[in-house]
Amino acid sequence: MNYRLVILIALCANNILIVNEETIVAISFIAFIMFSFSTIAAGLTSTLAERSRMIKDDIVSELQEVRSTSVDSMKTQLILSYKTKWSTWLSQIQRFRVLSLSQDVVKFPQYNSLIDSHNSELQSLLSLKNFLRARSFIFMSLFFYKIVNQKISK
Repeated sequence: MNYRLVILIALCANNILIVNEETIVAISFIAFIMFSFSTIAAGLTSTLAERSRMIKDDIVSELQEVRSTSVDSMKTQLILSYKTKWSTWLSQIQRFRVLSLSQDVVKFPQYNSLIDSHNSELQSLLSLKNFLRARSFIFMSLFFYKIVNQKISK
């Protein structure tokens, strides 16, 4: 920058460049245009860079949201498909078990009454066990109620 000023002074001193009002106005106008252009260019560049960064951030966030929703939907679809497969397999296994049991009953009719009696005994034991369990819960709750009332009354 200093060499330009030295060259300008040298040209003016040797009368190579004659400086008058029009020349000063023209040089001032050209300097103003160059300064304005550089200032506007810097401002415009920073504005566009900021805008592009904001757009990039928006696009990245949208893509991450789309990815997470698609992954979640794929997970749910896989879980549902596995559940349906398991339920069909279990129903087929249950059907096969029922068929095999019914075939066994047909093969061994002499044991049908024995199986029925065992079934009824097991069901009565289960009902007795559930009855006893229910009674024990009732007694425990009454005992707890009495203890709580005693603590409250004191």
